[in-house]
This record gives sequence, C-alpha cells and structure tokens, in this order.
Amino acid sequence: MRVVMIKLAALLSVDAFAGGLVLNSLVSLWLMQRFGLTLTSAGAFFFWAGLLSAASQLVAPWLSRRIGLLNTMVFTHIPANLCLVAAALAPTLPLALALLLVRTLLSPRDVPLLLCGGLKIVDDLTLWRACRGHPLPGE
Repeated sequence: MRVVMIKLAALLSVDAFAGGLVLNSLVSLWLMQRFGLTLTSAGAFFFWAGLLSAASQLVAPWLSRRIGLLNTMVFTHIPANLCLVAAALAPTLPLALALLLVRTLLSPRDVPLLLCGGLKIVDDLTLWRACRGHPLPGE
C-alpha cells in the first residue's frame, strides 16, 4: 500500500505542478495581448466559463457511475488538455475562446496551456495505466 501511495503522490504532484503553471489571470492577459480581448470581454468569458464549470460538476457524478471514477477523470481530462494545446495554437480569438470553453466544460479543475497540457496528458495516462486494475470505492 505504501508503494501505491508514493506513486500516487508523485503523479498528483505532476498534476499540481502542471495545473498551477498558468492561472485564469494569466490566460486573461494572454488573450488580451495576443488577440486584443478587452477587460470587459474577458470578464464575460470567465463568467460563462464558470457556469460551464458548474454544469460540468453536476454531470460528473452521473458520468462516473456509468464509466467509473478513473475513466471519467482520464477520458475527460485528455480531451480538455488537447483543447488547451489547440487553444494555445489557435489563430483567431473565437477559436481560442471556443476551445477554452470546451476545456472548461470537460475539466474545470485545471488551467494549463501548451507545455502544461502535454504534462497533464502524460500524467493522466500514467495514472490510468497505474490504477486501472485496482478497484475504487463505489465501483
């Protein structure tokens, strides 16, 4: 059990590191500098993103009962992080905002961009591979 806990702590530290590199305030700054997004528009965007995040939280228990806790986390975080990578490379503001909204809907707990998204995808796949054979409470 100790080895499993050490592995889990290591994986979650990578997750926390990648998720903590970029905050909503930095995403706002990036959107303003790269695309000329106004402060008012940024506020409106993050308001709607917050509502999508709340909706996502309401759907998560139903989804986890259908496909399992681990699968819910991994199979929503990977597309969410791919959206972040794509948003970082998006050529237009509407596309970047759309990708960030999809990310918010799928994974409301973290906000990485290009490198962070890649780290989190590796983290999610490693966690899934390491834990998929272990039954989780409630499954």
